[in-house]
Amino acid sequence: MGVTSYPEITKNTDEIFLDADALMYKAKDDGGNEVQSAASSGMNQDSARFMRIDIASRLEGVTLWMRQLEGSDRYFSTIITNDSDEDVNIEGITLKKDRVYLSEPTKPGPKDDWKIPKHSWQTINWVSKTPPVAKLRTKEPDYQRGQIMEVDIVVWARVLGRLRTFSHTILTLVEYGNLSISEYM
Repeated sequence: MGVTSYPEITKNTDEIFLDADALMYKAKDDGGNEVQSAASSGMNQDSARFMRIDIASRLEGVTLWMRQLEGSDRYFSTIITNDSDEDVNIEGITLKKDRVYLSEPTKPGPKDDWKIPKHSWQTINWVSKTPPVAKLRTKEPDYQRGQIMEVDIVVWARVLGRLRTFSHTILTLVEYGNLSISEYM
């Protein structure tokens, strides 16, 4: 938990939640299960702002590399690599062509572990609510068999408690006959 006060520490009411949020992440970084108070830590407005900037830069430092292993009908397998210094919790995944989502985002089930610790990778198996190829067929009616096109893997993930969207463009070979999408290497 993070606690600050207005106007003693945080001089601007618009920033009070940002300061408390930064203190909460400091408590997490120190091992969790504690309260970080601006008053008890001798924190001032400048140090709270510095902590906010630090969290923002740590968030920006997280990139995910994604590769689709296989995809047929509604069943997909995607490998996601997290080379950053922060843990990432995947909350949703889908495919997108230009601005069209090819299926609603799939969320992890009760038995799924979609957490990707820092400097590791994880294979995510997900089931799309509708076959993405069927939607792609309506978007690309002139598709020729064996044609390669660009499709984005879109992931919603929580990093340092904040939800971020990650997108990675892959070259895909789309086969309408058997409703499959495979990454073209």
